[in-house]
Amino acid sequence: MATATGQAPLQTVLRRSVPAVTIAADSEVVIGRIPAAQGVQTVTSVTYTAEALITGTDTQSRTLTLYNRKGDASGTVVLAQLALTLTPPITAAKWVPRTIPLSVVAGALDLAAGDVLTWSSLHIGTGLADSGGLVEVTTTRA
Repeated sequence: MATATGQAPLQTVLRRSVPAVTIAADSEVVIGRIPAAQGVQTVTSVTYTAEALITGTDTQSRTLTLYNRKGDASGTVVLAQLALTLTPPITAAKWVPRTIPLSVVAGALDLAAGDVLTWSSLHIGTGLADSGGLVEVTTTRA
């Protein structure tokens, strides 16, 4: 069955090991670039598999974000984001894929050829340690 573009559906998974981040530090790493040959893509899921348990707190926490930085690094679109907090309790269990909620902003999940996706681990307050782990981003050709 063809898509609206007349092309067969194509699902791609970008995978990247992301580094551990100390309590008061931040990190942003490239997950991947959208290839021109695949056409317009839409992000359909994002997961993070932590190397160790990360338990959120309310005042000292960490926010995990997938950004579309565009091909020229000018982009600031949030594709998916999870705040590790205590109320409600939000954690990332060791070696268990944690679904990162996708943006609900219209058009935010659409990707063009050359777009660069990055993963940010940002400390809030004095922060929490981030054990690092595996980020998986699934896209589907529109």
